[in-house]
Amino acid sequence: MAQPGFDLEGLLGSLQEQDLSQLLETAGAMFGQEQAEPPRQTPPEELPQIDPALLLKLTKLFTLLSHSEPDPRADLLRALRPLVSEPRQERIDTAARMLQLLRLLPQLRELEL
Repeated sequence: MAQPGFDLEGLLGSLQEQDLSQLLETAGAMFGQEQAEPPRQTPPEELPQIDPALLLKLTKLFTLLSHSEPDPRADLLRALRPLVSEPRQERIDTAARMLQLLRLLPQLRELEL
C-alpha cells in the first residue's frame, strides 16, 4: 500500500512518453491484461527493445518509493497546505516531492538511475 503523501502521478509525469509507454506495455504483459485495441502488426525490426535490466531498476525504484519512511518535514508541509493560497499549495506539493526524492537519493545512486 502506498503512502498517503506519495505522488505517483507526479513521478510518472516526469518520465518521457516513450518510457511510460514501454512501462505500461510491459506491466500489461506481466499481469496478463488484455489491451483495449488490438496490437498493430509491425515487422520484427521495428519492435521496441525493452532492456530487462532497466525494468528491474524501475521495479526497485517503485518499491523504494512505496515503502519509504514518512518524512516529518514533508508531513508538516502537507498539514499546512489547506491553510495557504492555491499558488502556495502548488509550491508545497513540489517541496514535499523534492524532500521525498532527496531522502531516496542515496538509494537511487545505488541503482545507478
